Amino acid sequence: PSPQNGPLNTGHAPPVPDQDGVYRQGPEIVAPLLLHPVAAAGDLVEKCAPNTVVIPAVIGADGSIAIIETPRPDDLTCQSGAIDAIKRSSFQPGTRNSKPVPVLACLDISYLTQAKESLPSIQPCPENLNLTTFEGQVVYRVGGAVKPPVPIYHPPAEFSDEARRNHYQGICLVALIVDAQGNPQNARIVRALGMGLDEKAVEAIRRYRFKPATFDGNPVPVQITIEVDFRLYQRSD
Repeated sequence: PSPQNGPLNTGHAPPVPDQDGVYRQGPEIVAPLLLHPVAAAGDLVEKCAPNTVVIPAVIGADGSIAIIETPRPDDLTCQSGAIDAIKRSSFQPGTRNSKPVPVLACLDISYLTQAKESLPSIQPCPENLNLTTFEGQVVYRVGGAVKPPVPIYHPPAEFSDEARRNHYQGICLVALIVDAQGNPQNARIVRALGMGLDEKAVEAIRRYRFKPATFDGNPVPVQITIEVDFRLYQRSD
């Protein structure tokens, strides 16, 4: 090997649990195992096919399972059937340094046409899965298999009287959740302008409508940020 100017660091940062003590799968974390999968009710296979339901959950240090996502009204039967099968399945907990620890995992059930049964399988959750929840659903970040929402109605924000009088302009940054129906929720300012423009930006975004974000083709809520550009004059070149 060639000489180095100082020590060569080939290590990696140790895994750090979240505020609830839950780890993500990765270096030093041995993934939990699905020991005895239980099939979803047989009548759901034909009713829900072709459809895959993904359920984020925490596999506890004792092998118990805590479902993070609750059924959505638009596919209540298929999700409820998947959750029931998952809860009746048994798991071996994940470990760190041979010690059982709670680990975030994604359980999925694929309802396939002409299949005899639909069994759950276990897989790592995508990196852009957030543990934030909105109305019982996990909130995602855009990237990878998570496709962004597409604005289909985005009315312009109006100027405040104060900003117009003072010829004040700039860019306001708003964070929000776009729910699985494409509606904006929980809009909040993350870069303020003042002079009443922040309120006007939030007011406009609450009227936005989107084609929802998707994860593996299924609508999911995502957290995004939107720039609202307040300009009084158009500059011509």
